[in-house]
Amino acid sequence: MAEQNKHTSNKTQQRPGIINATMVITFLLMAAIGIGIFFSAKTDTQIHASSKQVTPTTDSSNINSPLDSVIKVHIAGAVRNPGVYRLKEGDRVEDAINAAGGITDEADLLKIDLARRIVDEMQIIVPSWTPTAAPLTTTTTIPLQNTPSPPLENGSDGKINVNSASATELDKLPGIGTVLSARIVEYRSKIGLYRNIEDLRKIPGITNSVIEKIKDLIAF
Repeated sequence: MAEQNKHTSNKTQQRPGIINATMVITFLLMAAIGIGIFFSAKTDTQIHASSKQVTPTTDSSNINSPLDSVIKVHIAGAVRNPGVYRLKEGDRVEDAINAAGGITDEADLLKIDLARRIVDEMQIIVPSWTPTAAPLTTTTTIPLQNTPSPPLENGSDGKINVNSASATELDKLPGIGTVLSARIVEYRSKIGLYRNIEDLRKIPGITNSVIEKIKDLIAF
């Protein structure tokens, strides 16, 4: 009986130790869990803060994407391929004309602003050259035998001066007809005197082959 009481007393003394150990282990587990939660929350906060600080970059190419800058213009008149064309915002009338295949021989570029910027839904009409009719004159010609044909020249060097010759005189040059002679005179009256052969190239219809025919027959 005494031995049983002693055994019971030992069990009673061991229980507080077990309870204390259990409490310590529980405390350590709770502390570990608390520390884990703390650092986890801190990491999430840092990640969240970092995500807020990151500013998404905007690609400038997306702002000015080709789809946003494409415009449509209607090109008509004295161009080779009239129609509606897609161009870029900021292009000029000259670009639109080139897109339509360029001008025809009848185009009058003196009446249109090639440097003007185009806008969406714009209509560009390239005007045609309107020749100035040469004045009609009545002359009486008395044919004589062995009379040589009148020369083409109207200058002392035997050449026709394009800055003073009339449309009728210019019409006698090879490759220059009524239309081109009228254009030469009209250009001269609107723009000014011709300085060299390159100025004549500005006249619609005067091609390189025409220049070759008349370059030795004209003066400035």
